[in-house]
Amino acid sequence: MSALGGEGRCCRSCWSSALLLALRCGLLCPPRKGIRQEVLASPRAAGGGVPGGIFYGARFQFKNLNFDNFSEADLREADLSAADMYKAEFRNADLRDAQLRSTNLRDADFRGANLSRAVLLKANLRGADFRGANLTQAVLLKANLRDADFSGALLRATDLRGARLKGAKLADAHLDGALLPAGLGELEGPGPGPDAR
Repeated sequence: MSALGGEGRCCRSCWSSALLLALRCGLLCPPRKGIRQEVLASPRAAGGGVPGGIFYGARFQFKNLNFDNFSEADLREADLSAADMYKAEFRNADLRDAQLRSTNLRDADFRGANLSRAVLLKANLRGADFRGANLTQAVLLKANLRDADFSGALLRATDLRGARLKGAKLADAHLDGALLPAGLGELEGPGPGPDAR
């Protein structure tokens, strides 16, 4: 019998209690069928980001989450708008439909992350690493993308209008259907891959 109240089952209080019990359940017990785990409080309560954590639909607006690790986390539909996330890690994280408006993500690591349809309007992504990331239909309108690395990233139908791309690396990036900013020719370093329009 499990210390959490049953053989492979979570205890009743684990599903109805505060964030720590929900996190403990998500990390120690297998998820129960038909129940979607949602963590809606700040990961700071649990001592920082939680790699592989489930933050579906979470609200982290204006939070200080510098250096936190959200690698392989489920952040679908999460709202991280105006949060301070300098050097945060999102490797292989699921950020589909996430809101990251005006978020400070300078030097953040998004390698292999899925940011399909994410909104990064006016976000500071200077020096961010998007190698192999999926940004299909993402909105990066007026974002600071200076010195960011998009090598091998999917940027299909991505809105990059008004984005600052000086020094950005777009080697082998897939830009078919992307809305590119005026002055794309001013890029330093390797230019966009053969799909660029």
